[in-house]
Amino acid sequence: MKIQAIKVCGMRDEKNLDQVLLREPDLVGFILTPRSPRLVETSVLPMLVRQVHARPGVKAVGIFVNEDKERVAQIVRDALLDVVQLHGDESPDYCRWLRATLSKILIIKAVPARDEQTVRGASQYEGAADYILFDAPSAQGGGAGKTFPWTLLSHYTGTLPFFLGGGLGPTTISEALKYRSHPSFSGVDLNSKLESAPGIKDVRLVDKVIQVIRSSNLGAV
Repeated sequence: MKIQAIKVCGMRDEKNLDQVLLREPDLVGFILTPRSPRLVETSVLPMLVRQVHARPGVKAVGIFVNEDKERVAQIVRDALLDVVQLHGDESPDYCRWLRATLSKILIIKAVPARDEQTVRGASQYEGAADYILFDAPSAQGGGAGKTFPWTLLSHYTGTLPFFLGGGLGPTTISEALKYRSHPSFSGVDLNSKLESAPGIKDVRLVDKVIQVIRSSNLGAV
C-alpha cells in the first residue's frame, strides 16, 4: 500500500464502482452493517471485490460495526477481502484474533475523535491493528458527512499510521490536507460528501477532490 493513500468508501453499485476505479484510488470500501444505507449484501460482495481486484494494486475493504468476529472471518474468506475496517467498539483483543485467524488481512480500526482522550487512546491498538482511521463521532458508525476538530490530531503520538476521515469533500479537502505533516498521516477516507445518493458517488465531485489531493502530492509513492 502507498504510504499516503486515497480510500473511497461506501461503494455498492457495479457501474458506479467502475467509474470510481477509473480514478485509481488505492482502496475501495464496502459497508457490511445493516444499519447503513450503503449496505452491500454479502451475496453480491464477491462480485464487487472481483471488480476491484481487476485493477492492479487496488485493495478491497470490508467495513463492519460490532459484528461477530467469526462472521467477519467467514465473509473475508468468501469474498477475498484484503482489508477489514472495524467501525464499532471492537477491542484490541478482537483485532488480534482477526489477525491470528486471517494471517494476510490488514486491519483498520476506526476511532471517533471525540476529544483528546479518545485520540490518545488510539495507541491501545498498536500491535493489534495496522492502521487507525480518525473519524467524526456518529451514531451509525460513520458516513454522516461531518468533520471533527482536526487540531485533535496533534494529541495522537502513537506509531500506527492513520487515515483522516469525516466530511471530506470539495469544500474541506484543502484544509484537511494541511494535517498531512503529522508523522503518522497515511491517507484520506472519502465517502458521503462525494455522493449524489447514499452509496452512489458523483464522479464530478470525486474528480474534483482527487485532483486537489494529487496536486498536493498525496498518494505519491
